[in-house]
Amino acid sequence: MVTEPILIKEATAEDFPFLQAMIWQAMLASPIFVAHYGVETLQHLEEQPDPAFMALDASGQKLGAITLKPNGEAEPVQGCRIGL
Repeated sequence: MVTEPILIKEATAEDFPFLQAMIWQAMLASPIFVAHYGVETLQHLEEQPDPAFMALDASGQKLGAITLKPNGEAEPVQGCRIGL
């Protein structure tokens, strides 16, 4: 249980390496997922980061993140998938 305050902020370009590392660790935890899509396809999808928010502790240390991925390419966006 968290007893300290947590700050949620919009991710910036400086947060991208942390986000990318988290996303890759999550994907690599599922070898079937990686085998199905292929590493090159997954790398290409990560070139354009989706909107994200960072969770930070009181000292500013990054605790985690949430990403929002639009459903499809329709404009306006009709919904999002969430990644933690």
